[in-house]
Amino acid sequence: MPLYRFAVHNSHWHDDSEGTELPDDGAAREAALQVIRDLKKNDQTRWNGWTIKVTQGDRQVWQIPFIEGQ
Repeated sequence: MPLYRFAVHNSHWHDDSEGTELPDDGAAREAALQVIRDLKKNDQTRWNGWTIKVTQGDRQVWQIPFIEGQ
């Protein structure tokens, strides 16, 4: 299974150093959306302007903004 890495960004990148094995890009997108939901639920940080980037190797797969209602 491919290894996907997730990084959240506002003014600095916060990288996932271990990565997660997932079956495909669609599963990686769903995992990224779950990370967004979990962060927003468990932390009172103002998330406006934040994004999550998903990569697989040297390839950028997704870049998803934190949007109200995710």
